[in-house]
Amino acid sequence: MKSNFTELKVPSFRPRRNAIAFGADSKNTVSFLDRKKKLVHYSGGNAPLSDPESAVKFEKTVSVLLKTGKPEILAVDLHPDYYSTVYGEKIAGKLGIPLMRVQHHHAHAVSCMAEHGLDESLALVFDGTGYGTDGNLWGAELLHVSPDGFKRLASFAATPLPGGDVSVREPLRQLFGRIFFSSCQDKPDLFNFCKRYDLKSDIAEVWLQQLEKNINCPSSHSAGRLFDSVSALLGLAPKIAHEAEAAINLQKSAESCKDKPNPSLMPFNSFEKDGLLLIDWSPLFIDPVINFSPKNLLALSFHHSLAQAALQMAEFGTAKFATRNIVLSGGVFMNKLLLETMKSKLGKMKIFSHGKTPTNDCGISIGQAVIASL
Repeated sequence: MKSNFTELKVPSFRPRRNAIAFGADSKNTVSFLDRKKKLVHYSGGNAPLSDPESAVKFEKTVSVLLKTGKPEILAVDLHPDYYSTVYGEKIAGKLGIPLMRVQHHHAHAVSCMAEHGLDESLALVFDGTGYGTDGNLWGAELLHVSPDGFKRLASFAATPLPGGDVSVREPLRQLFGRIFFSSCQDKPDLFNFCKRYDLKSDIAEVWLQQLEKNINCPSSHSAGRLFDSVSALLGLAPKIAHEAEAAINLQKSAESCKDKPNPSLMPFNSFEKDGLLLIDWSPLFIDPVINFSPKNLLALSFHHSLAQAALQMAEFGTAKFATRNIVLSGGVFMNKLLLETMKSKLGKMKIFSHGKTPTNDCGISIGQAVIASL
């Protein structure tokens, strides 16, 4: 295999087929699992595939793998519109091999499990987005993962994203969606919101129409989007954000705090619906306490509240399954403050996080390859 590929040994697994996996579109990598050697070879990053040069690099990486290995199955992300998915459909047809569509967070979880040789585990997967089996945007998932597949056990309650993908670059849209979402009570006056966040009233009216009429306003369960919204709430998010900039600002603010965190400052509720535990963060956005506390204390308290919510999700999972293993995966866990806080909360469980494999979307193709090979 070419030198620009990294090897991961998976001796505890019994792969049945050589598998090639095309990863995700953001932070893309491509992986090949050699069933005889029990090795996963994964490439460097080719992302994002929305960039033409990155797409060309991705296709060249695929070509290299196809020349050096003989895949018997090809894995892609469940999202039907990803460039990597569409290209995978084409290549699988050309090679005459089966195509397997792997749910994004399942792949995240298995990439970490493969590193640690786990065949069964609970998994907390927190990231920006991933296409769910129900067609919605997931991103704060508790899964039970085994050789038989996965079961979704818990998530964050869905909230709207006015403008869809645009809201990722404009975090204030996300905050607006949470505050003026129809299920929220005690909504603030639109004029006061605009004054506080320096938003033009005519723009706010458009966003409100999007919410009320559900126009280009998809719902999201994402932990990454929650970080964006809290950052905007505290005035830490830029009007136009680079990837993860709002979340990074929130982390830095929390790390600057010298006070003891108070999770009660950033409240949440939980409820069960159709067997799924949902964490509802709407109280955080209507609680007036945010007006009377320092920003960095609120930012730190948010990290601890999030860890407390994760503990509640994990306990929900352990009540249903005997395993004490839990893996932490997804781009949100690149936040070291959150990762360490989470580990301290989950101390009674056997915690596994990424070391050799990437925790963000660069690890997706590894999980896809292992799942497909089995």
